[in-house]
Amino acid sequence: MDVSVLNVSLTGLMMKLPEDHDLPASFTLLFYEARQPCELIWKNGPFAGVRFAES
Repeated sequence: MDVSVLNVSLTGLMMKLPEDHDLPASFTLLFYEARQPCELIWKNGPFAGVRFAES
């Protein structure tokens, strides 16, 4: 699924999902052609905050 990245830091990012989709507790994000393991920290409607996990 395509998402919009709204904010990014060294430790994670905030994204907007295309609709009110559920996300698993952990997943791999394809970000600038790199695979980044992530952990879901919070979700509010179409917005979600994730932390970059150790690979």
